[in-house]
Amino acid sequence: MTVHGAKGLESPYVFLVDPGSNPLGGHHEAPLLAVPLAAGNRSMDGFVWVPKKEFRNSAIEPMRAALSEAQHAEYKRLLYVGMTRAEDVLVICGYSGINVSPVPTWIEMVRTALAGKPGASDEPHAVTGAQHLIYKLGETVFNDDSVDASETPLSDMVPAWLSEKLLPVILPPRPLTPSGTGLAIEQSPEVSAKSPVLDAEDSGPSEGMRRGSAVHRLLEVLPGMAADQRRAAAGRYLAQILGGAATDVTRLLDQVFTILDDPRFAPVFAEGSRAEVSIGGIITIGGETRGISGKIDRLAVTDKRVLIVDYKTSRPAPRKLFDVPQSHSAQLALYRSVLQSLYPDKTVEAALVYTEGPHFISLDEASLNAALDALAAS
Repeated sequence: MTVHGAKGLESPYVFLVDPGSNPLGGHHEAPLLAVPLAAGNRSMDGFVWVPKKEFRNSAIEPMRAALSEAQHAEYKRLLYVGMTRAEDVLVICGYSGINVSPVPTWIEMVRTALAGKPGASDEPHAVTGAQHLIYKLGETVFNDDSVDASETPLSDMVPAWLSEKLLPVILPPRPLTPSGTGLAIEQSPEVSAKSPVLDAEDSGPSEGMRRGSAVHRLLEVLPGMAADQRRAAAGRYLAQILGGAATDVTRLLDQVFTILDDPRFAPVFAEGSRAEVSIGGIITIGGETRGISGKIDRLAVTDKRVLIVDYKTSRPAPRKLFDVPQSHSAQLALYRSVLQSLYPDKTVEAALVYTEGPHFISLDEASLNAALDALAAS
């Protein structure tokens, strides 16, 4: 962790790593310097631009020097914070790069301060043999009675793997996000039926968009209500949101409850189902291991089946399985693959709800497998 993050913490052993870089480099300077200004009885801060070196003048340099001094003081304050985190043993280590720091680094400041002091000694490291400064304050607090240090050299206690060359780290591929751009299959754009020339400019959401938003909200909320109260509550909501003739509200209600009451997916909207379920896992696609991360709009787990439903707002909305965009099928196919590993003894079934209709489309196993094959080949 950073020294900033360690503030207020303590540990028996603390390693303070000095990066060896210049703490006062130009990359630490702000492009604007605050300058106190006086205006009558008021005081305020103004700002002065700090140009490149070749354009600086005598007015800028004193302000830069003051800023550099403040940065150096902060650098030393952080050393103090890091050193006071240790309860028993403090190890200050680090490295130096090609460019040598023009100001003393943490290691140099500590060595200069402690060298020659009582309790300080230069000794060869037990493993590397390199000289390092040891400073003991009183008796050693740490004592391991299981090891007799007088008989066993420290180099023999160090495990062999500590000096072995590290294997290269293989980073996992970036997780796929089935509902976003992580898919190799492009999302199909939503197409508007309106003419950009002949139709008037929209002053707000279209009737279809408002209807789709209302359907999405009903499918999210109604499953959490008692079955005998759903239709009346939905009717009141639609009348308030959409207005219009009662026949329009009734027609939309019938469409919504056609989805909720569909016997194939009634459990996914029944009591005990869940909305907005985050999901993550690892699957193999085309011989490559990939991570999956996403969110299922609605999920239900029964004795024999796992049911998932995803809502879509595509315009115009597909009406048949043949018209479903491949990216939508691939999204549910990925979800199904993860859920199959979580529930190996259950059948995972998936469906899409296009709120523009609304239209309910169940995806069969063949279409889901085909979408996954297409994703693996891309």
